[in-house]
Amino acid sequence: MEHLVIPEGTSEPAYPWWQRYQPISYKFESRSGNHDEFVDMVQRCNAVGVRIFVDAVVNHMAGLGRSGTGSGGSSFDSDQHDFPGVPYTDVDFTPREMCNSGDGNVNNYGDPENVRNCNLVGLTDLYGASSEVRQKVADYFSSAVDIGVAGFRVDAAKHMWPDDLKAMMDLTNNLNTDQGFPANTRPFFYHEVIDRNDGAVTVQQYYGLGRITEFRYCQKITWGIDDFSQLWGIYDPGWGMADPDKAFVFVDNHDNQRGHGGAGDTITYKQPHNYRLGVAFTLAQPYGFTRIMSSYDFGTDTDVGPPHKSDWSTDDVVVTADGQCSNGWVRFRNAVAGALTADNKYNDGNVVAFSRGNLGFFAMIKQGTLSMNLQTGMPAGTYSELVTCADVTVNGDGTAQITITNEEEPIFAICQGCSCDDAPIVTATQGPGCTDDVTTDPCAIDHTVNSLGTTTHYDKYNAWSEGDTKLDWFGAEAGQGTYGGQAASGTPLAWTSSNPSNPGYQPLNKYGDHYWMLDVDMDCSQTEQGWFELKAFVSNSGDGWEGDIAQAGNCKGAAGGSAPYATKNHVGRCGYLNVFSFDSGSCTVEILA
Repeated sequence: MEHLVIPEGTSEPAYPWWQRYQPISYKFESRSGNHDEFVDMVQRCNAVGVRIFVDAVVNHMAGLGRSGTGSGGSSFDSDQHDFPGVPYTDVDFTPREMCNSGDGNVNNYGDPENVRNCNLVGLTDLYGASSEVRQKVADYFSSAVDIGVAGFRVDAAKHMWPDDLKAMMDLTNNLNTDQGFPANTRPFFYHEVIDRNDGAVTVQQYYGLGRITEFRYCQKITWGIDDFSQLWGIYDPGWGMADPDKAFVFVDNHDNQRGHGGAGDTITYKQPHNYRLGVAFTLAQPYGFTRIMSSYDFGTDTDVGPPHKSDWSTDDVVVTADGQCSNGWVRFRNAVAGALTADNKYNDGNVVAFSRGNLGFFAMIKQGTLSMNLQTGMPAGTYSELVTCADVTVNGDGTAQITITNEEEPIFAICQGCSCDDAPIVTATQGPGCTDDVTTDPCAIDHTVNSLGTTTHYDKYNAWSEGDTKLDWFGAEAGQGTYGGQAASGTPLAWTSSNPSNPGYQPLNKYGDHYWMLDVDMDCSQTEQGWFELKAFVSNSGDGWEGDIAQAGNCKGAAGGSAPYATKNHVGRCGYLNVFSFDSGSCTVEILA
């Protein structure tokens, strides 16, 4: 939505993160992009099964004492309650006589009328009981739904009366069937209600409206990671925590990681070891609907906005090399969703382990390494461990030898239907003169695939590399190798790690776990001025091709530079080490030693 803009040269921090929580209108015009860019993002994400949820600020508009022009060009004057971009006028705001505080601001969390009828930290409070306000908020929700949005996080819902929220939600359109949603599906709502047993407003008052944020989980997971013996009490109904089918849980959020709303007893990215354990445990355990925090390093400045371009618009997001953006843990969470309890529990204060029915098994260690025979509760068979991609054998009695050697990521997980099958990658320049026959296509590039190793970890890569002599867009070549009866889908990659103790260790990988590698000798004379196109195709999860790629103008690295032409694919440099991120325009080119 359109928001307040605090430029450089004022007494306040320039373009702080919180300016977007002061709305000016409900236009999709923000520091993140314009309306057309928002539509494009939502619909491209829907096309590949990724759903978008809008962070909706509908309790209030911009704070008192502010006036000017918002991020979308709309004028406003908060003191006059004048927001023509919606439009809202004075009659749309909570009457002053309904607020029982002396200064008009929330100052008594023991009084629900004070909490819900007064201005939150000076932000102009909308009168949610008004039929016109309800309709305008619902129109905003519906406009997002019609684009293809799947639902909403309602900011500051604690400061809204539940009946007002329900009315707004009831007036909102069903989800858009043209964007892949079943007919008559309602939007998914989750409401920010900060309840830490510290006031008259509780999460239970919002039951029936969707999921409710459970900030006490942040405390519980912090205490549990510090002391593993507390992890079995992560859900404490006696403490007033929301029912499992109502709770929306997370390790931290944008407020409490900065010491703001709901802060205290919170682990954040600034404690990377504990944070990784907390996120992994949160996704493995059964309580609540989970959300993973996506943030940025703000250092010691808790006001600083996100990384930005020269015009202060939000910079492109780059998936980093620390493995935290990989899909292994989400895959585990989805695979075990049908198991509502944690079974076969083990906890000795340093090692915690449990199964999710017979669908998955999880373990983590606080310090040191682990080699232990534990009951997994899973059917006999061979499974891919999601952190190392090593094969794990579950015996007929459900036991397995659980091994953790990576002290940086001391986590173990296996699940039914989860694997580390390789994602083949194909490449060629699709331009004039290209044909559909790989044997004669002048755009296919001759290459020889080199082995990355002879251990069992590389069996699939080596088998599928046999007979692969072209980088092209046509999938497997005639006579290309098979593995376990499964045909290759194209030029294969192998899962690798920068950790020397990992079976997928590769010296050229300086970036972390979950980097898929291909080593080829390529005929650079067949490339375009030394550059070639490539794109990944994920064969085992139904994801298929990456989306269109808008590659960075200049690749990073000692041999970085710019591709000689524009394309919607990654573009690599022949004869060098090329590093890309899936579905991202980032690129690094390094000199091979």
